[in-house]
Amino acid sequence: MDESITFGSEKILLILGIAEEKISYDRALIHSDMEVLYVGIRKEWKGKDIQQILDEISISKNILYAVSDEGRNLVKAYKLLICSHIQDCTHKLTNYIKRLYEKEGNYPGL
Repeated sequence: MDESITFGSEKILLILGIAEEKISYDRALIHSDMEVLYVGIRKEWKGKDIQQILDEISISKNILYAVSDEGRNLVKAYKLLICSHIQDCTHKLTNYIKRLYEKEGNYPGL
């Protein structure tokens, strides 16, 4: 799940899902494993807005957990749903590298 994609002054909420039976521990996920569950655009996405979308999705899909960055609105939506959240590895690794190099003052993102 991601809502950091912007189009002008609006943000796109993208929710992808994968059926539990398609999860393999022998290989990485590929694009065809996933299904688009929702795409929407608004000026802002609050936790309650995201929760309502996830509620609608959960009518036909069983949501076991969510993978995303730790955006406050996303985390709030998961808490409202009592849904487990896993921070995606790209954000986790990037934040670790940023903390490591910021101390030295040579982080390329500065």
